Amino acid sequence: MKTFLAELASYVHEQYGAELENLTIVFPNRRAGLFFRKELAQVIDQPIWSPEIISMDDFIKSMSSLQACHKLKLSLELHKAYQKHSKGKEPFDKFYYWGEVLLRDFEDIDKYAGSANKIFETLKDQKLIEQEFDYLEEEQIALIKSFWKSFGEKRSKHQEDFVETWKILANVYKDFQESLKEQGLGYTGMIHRDLIAKLHDEEFTSPYTKLLFAGFNALTVTEENIITWFCKNTSTEIIWDADNYYVSSTDQEAGNFLRQYKRHKILGDTFPKSFESNFIDQEKDITYIGVAKGIGQTKWVGENLKNYISSTSNFVEENTAIVLPDENLLFPMLHSLPESIKKVNVTMGYPLKNTALYGFFMHLLDLQQTKSKEGKFKYRAVLSILKHPYVLQNEHEKITSIINHIIENNITQVDPSTFQGLQAEAIFKPTKNIDEFCKYLVEVLILVNKNLESNFKGDSNLEQEVIFRFYTELNKLHELFRNEGDVKVGFGTFVNLLKQVIMNIRIPFAGEPLEGIQLMGVLETRNLDFENLYILSVNETSFPAAPNTQSFIPYNLRKGFGLPTFEQADAMYAYLFYRILQRAKKITILYDTEQSGGKGGEMSRFLYQLIYEHPNRKDIKRKVLSNSAVLKENLPISIQRTTPDRLDKYLGSSGKILSPSAINTYLDCPLKFYFRYIANIKEPSIIKEEVDPMIFGNILHHVMETLYSQLINRKNNPEITQTDFDFLRKNIDSALENGFRKFFDIDNNESFVFEGRNTIIKSIIKKMTNKILDIDASYAPFEIVGMEYGVENGNSKQIEINVNETKQNIRIGGTIDRIDLKDGVLRVIDYKSGKDEKKIHSLESLFDPDFSMRNKAGFQTLLYADIFNFNNSTIGKKIEIGVYNSKGIFNDTFDPRFEISQNKKNLKIEDCRSLLQEFDEQLQKLLEEIFNPRTIFKQTTKVERCQFCPYNVNCKR
Repeated sequence: MKTFLAELASYVHEQYGAELENLTIVFPNRRAGLFFRKELAQVIDQPIWSPEIISMDDFIKSMSSLQACHKLKLSLELHKAYQKHSKGKEPFDKFYYWGEVLLRDFEDIDKYAGSANKIFETLKDQKLIEQEFDYLEEEQIALIKSFWKSFGEKRSKHQEDFVETWKILANVYKDFQESLKEQGLGYTGMIHRDLIAKLHDEEFTSPYTKLLFAGFNALTVTEENIITWFCKNTSTEIIWDADNYYVSSTDQEAGNFLRQYKRHKILGDTFPKSFESNFIDQEKDITYIGVAKGIGQTKWVGENLKNYISSTSNFVEENTAIVLPDENLLFPMLHSLPESIKKVNVTMGYPLKNTALYGFFMHLLDLQQTKSKEGKFKYRAVLSILKHPYVLQNEHEKITSIINHIIENNITQVDPSTFQGLQAEAIFKPTKNIDEFCKYLVEVLILVNKNLESNFKGDSNLEQEVIFRFYTELNKLHELFRNEGDVKVGFGTFVNLLKQVIMNIRIPFAGEPLEGIQLMGVLETRNLDFENLYILSVNETSFPAAPNTQSFIPYNLRKGFGLPTFEQADAMYAYLFYRILQRAKKITILYDTEQSGGKGGEMSRFLYQLIYEHPNRKDIKRKVLSNSAVLKENLPISIQRTTPDRLDKYLGSSGKILSPSAINTYLDCPLKFYFRYIANIKEPSIIKEEVDPMIFGNILHHVMETLYSQLINRKNNPEITQTDFDFLRKNIDSALENGFRKFFDIDNNESFVFEGRNTIIKSIIKKMTNKILDIDASYAPFEIVGMEYGVENGNSKQIEINVNETKQNIRIGGTIDRIDLKDGVLRVIDYKSGKDEKKIHSLESLFDPDFSMRNKAGFQTLLYADIFNFNNSTIGKKIEIGVYNSKGIFNDTFDPRFEISQNKKNLKIEDCRSLLQEFDEQLQKLLEEIFNPRTIFKQTTKVERCQFCPYNVNCKR
């Protein structure tokens, strides 16, 4: 196979010989020039001056009086022009996004030699369409009218703002260009137009002796005019890169542009009588492969390439190219290449937003934007940064320890001193202004780059290229705002703008030297040919790419004024598709068979065209790789006991204490009991910025304990009387704030601000606290026996059970929310923030795991009473058990006592001691079941209990 560039090199050498030094060769892009230089070196057998090799963009800029400037500078100048004519004053960071859209429209107007005044006047007043553009078809005029009618009789404010913007666009365009010209600056289309104006100046003299334009296809109007001028006025030649298959047939959109230029009165003379027919005459091995998802395609290519290399004796890496229409597949493709490939040359634009660095720096920006006045950082941004590979892999143990500390202590505001002495200290440094912030980001970039070099030792070139690009853009943005004295932005605006700029950055990977397998985007294939070709993601919306419809100029006006539309884009992609195939021998084309989000599933129209139109279509092989998964029903999970048994830690008089909540968990689900209390699998720890139901209850408990403890300490007396409740109510707010401080792990010397849902939660807890105090006031006088009365107070009990025909003691115990005493009646009280019912259907029901209305609160409170009575049988004449639940306390007839069904009647439990003997017997049986070595810990059959279980991922529920 002889490539286009190899043929061109031979032609240039033969045609120009010793005059090569006077020749300038212009290519569509710089990449083609690099490959051409390599081909030319192979045909020259003696030292000779090389021709000048230049891209079209550089060729035009070399003769223009305007200098290209950075896109951010263009956006700033455009914003100034817009502000001059706009009624409202839109801040720059809000303007930036749609300013980019407007810049693209201005580019199109200038590149396609459109009249900005006429276009924007037409947008402003639809009647000009009928008055001045009678050459348009009636259908086109009707469509444009319908576009305007879509606004309706009454427009929204946004629509009115949009129309007002349209009205000023002509003036914005004019002032924008004038401002740039005064500074000697311009954007691409403006520079093109500037050169055309110079070309029509009689005093203009071309700096080029001989010109050769090579491999062009879809020219803009200004490019076409420039090339035409040089063809008419200088020694200029054009070499087209095409195939007779798509140029000769008007049915082939791939040849649309070339047929148009062939009809051109000047450019037409540069065409050969006919092009080669490599597409038909050269034998080709074409295979279509349907694979699910992009990752599946990259894996298939990697495996296929591995097999191809091993079966080919003279495999040359440089003859193989992998084309990626979907740029997101670059890194998956790199990771899928076989190890036998030593060199890879990446040539494509890649979005910075798809890189690991982008995510890392978004976290950095959030870190600085959300820091507190005291310079502390929000835990979310802190954890995101700490868990990022750039940080975690360097000081893994220390960083992991800090992560666990933050989560376990529910630290929502992290002090920078936490990272003292670590590399990460440089990352967690508060910044006060834009200058400090930019310096900070540069320091972090240097740190990340240094770590990449030491950790990957040469395998991080692409990531370092990303860092360099980010560094460059950051410096440009910072420098731009420092130099623009009349543009003032705050820190928040600067950060928001930086986020938008980063999102739009593309990394122009352009590998050199030209060795190894070539990985490239579609546009980068221009003028290049390869024997062995893989093209991925050849689906509709990917190849051809979905059109960019973001524009202030609607389709109909674009069509009427000769601006580019999706038809031109489709024709360009068609040319690129057929051109890359025309000289290739082994062609493997992959497409995504899986439809997701409106993409995938459908082969590109270009593939269908080959199947139905190619003369050798019968030779095209087609395969669809199955990716169907057989869904298996989740089998029930059960855990067999082991020897020694992990439950042994609960045996004996000094064994671990088993809590009432643990026993309740076993009754709910034995497998959950195993995970939590035997295997010690922790529930996923999460930091809570707002109070959830569990924490709600904890804060309520804390408030009630604090209030009564303060009162008892103040009086040095546990008796509560009517006169005490004014004191209790006065201290609710401070007790509440202390509860929230404890929950959020905030020091007492720091201010605590209630915001968001926490403000509402605070008022609800305060309302509940007041109501509980109302109920207590009506019950007073009474004596507080204990608040948060736990094992440390002796609240535990030993129960003897049979384990393997051996007597064993089990210790059970827990913390009672409150115990009070009045007139010889002990009350064991539980505070509940949920909807716990007070009805116990029977003692047996408390131990029945399959009973849907099993009263867990009743079981727990009765067990607490049992334990307390075991240790304090002389206190009180009888024991009541009750619950202060949020659902019930606001009822006028509220009574905290539990009730039990007996003889079809619900009776208040006035003394639970009468139930304790039977309760103990049932409890002993249950404990013997739990500790029986033959007991298997199975999943509950009640699937509804699994919905909010933290272990449902473990057991696939």
